[in-house]
Amino acid sequence: MHKFTYLLWWYFIYCWGMMLPMSKQKNYCAQRIAIASDCDDTLFFRNQKPQVHPDDLTSIQRFRSCGSLFGICTGRPYYGVLEALQPFVSPDFYICTSGAHMLDANGRTLHENKISRETAEELWNMGTKFPYMVVQANGRLYSPAPTSSFQIFVKNFSQ
Repeated sequence: MHKFTYLLWWYFIYCWGMMLPMSKQKNYCAQRIAIASDCDDTLFFRNQKPQVHPDDLTSIQRFRSCGSLFGICTGRPYYGVLEALQPFVSPDFYICTSGAHMLDANGRTLHENKISRETAEELWNMGTKFPYMVVQANGRLYSPAPTSSFQIFVKNFSQ
């Protein structure tokens, strides 16, 4: 069984076991819960085929069939999550950019925490000394030294 599927089912069975003695119902979907997964190398594997394991998709569908919510919690910007996962799964919610941007299933912003342009420029100028500097803005990744094809090269902050 795939790592993510194992963890999701372990949690589901734990919750089910906790509910069963309390309610003598046969319906094991007594409580609605939410769970979120990281994207990269947890649910989505860029260099593997398939990139999202079929067992994980089946586990997510079963989990959601009880009315529970499945989301993504990642450092990626929203558009980066869509690019990776859209062909495979449509989460009920997104927690992106390491928690700075939260969206519902339709991509509507629920919460957003931004820094000022002045702070961003100051960080940019400090960060250009480091080879892996990446800035997220407008749903994209910008870098003075891109390390992957999805990062956009920027010579200076005013670009």
